[in-house]
Amino acid sequence: MNNKKSSILLFLVISFSLLVIGCSGVLFDNPSDSGDTSTADTLSGDCAITAFTINGINGAIDGTDISLTLPYGTDLTNLVASFVTSGQNVTVSEVEQISGQTANNFSIPVEHTVYAENGDTEIYTVTACSEPYNSVENPNEGEEEASLAVYWMTGYDTHNVYGYDSNWEYTGTNYSLVDLVNANGQVYWGDFGARDITQDSDGNWYVVDNVYDDVWKFNNDWTYTGEHYDLTSQETSPEGIAFGSDGYLYAVGWSSDTVFKYSFDGVYTGTSYDISAQSNYPTGIYQDLEGYWWVLDSLVDKVFKYNSNWAYTGTSYTTKFGSPIVKGTNGYGMFQDSDRYWYISDIADDAVNQYNSDWEYTGNSFIQLEDGVMAGIIEDRS
Repeated sequence: MNNKKSSILLFLVISFSLLVIGCSGVLFDNPSDSGDTSTADTLSGDCAITAFTINGINGAIDGTDISLTLPYGTDLTNLVASFVTSGQNVTVSEVEQISGQTANNFSIPVEHTVYAENGDTEIYTVTACSEPYNSVENPNEGEEEASLAVYWMTGYDTHNVYGYDSNWEYTGTNYSLVDLVNANGQVYWGDFGARDITQDSDGNWYVVDNVYDDVWKFNNDWTYTGEHYDLTSQETSPEGIAFGSDGYLYAVGWSSDTVFKYSFDGVYTGTSYDISAQSNYPTGIYQDLEGYWWVLDSLVDKVFKYNSNWAYTGTSYTTKFGSPIVKGTNGYGMFQDSDRYWYISDIADDAVNQYNSDWEYTGNSFIQLEDGVMAGIIEDRS
């Protein structure tokens, strides 16, 4: 009898031990519950983008900011990026991104969220722009006769355009805009008020006239094309014109303190931007190599900075310099060259003044006496 009881007791002890061992395996199957974090520690916290490319152009990565400048005319609204990441996956607006496959609208900054294996995240902001039309490489560069950059200026009093070499020395080349147009049979253009000048990607010239409120189009050799665009319905005193990297023509004037947007062939798009809160006498307009727009105000002697959608950035710089004699007080035309230097035509001092990319006067001014009012100014990139 005692042997039987002993056997039952032994059986119960063994069964209970096995139950405890089995439960122990279940209870501590999760290493985090048991205090063993070795598995959790193996989950990576890396969530970086280490390379970012669009159309073969490498983005510049600065912290969590990525910037790219794409060729002139690039459609920014539907671009596919290739990227390298140390994270587990990347999303844009909660849409997973596949490198080399997923398209996005880069006409505005795009936030890319990178997820690490352990759940950490990092947000990278990608800003893309396309080069302005006048940053296109000169196809003749390297040839002896074409190696010098040529600048052009419009003369308000003489109705002429004048050519200058890379040192801003007058080349002796000039064209009478009135004669060119009248030779085409449009003799009413006798009191032409030549203001700003711009150039399209094909090398054609455009001169804005604030008497007839027109933009006149010329071939690269300054023969008149027979085309002109009437801006009267939008602006009765147009002063500045420039092509944007999007291929549209933009015009600004001081009667409305507004920027108007036109198609490449001068058709008003119906889109305009009120800049009166900053500028009350806008005379010059230009888009820089980063895609920002700048407006020159001849009354307050300042330049104002806008983003590519014409939202004011809050940034402005004075164009005045010198003491006790102050210069740079009546600027009209403006442009930025491929080295990011700015040039402003100063009709008060009959000069072209040079500024660096931060709008500091470089000490260089070039006197131009071919016309009493040298207004428009541009670099020839054809």
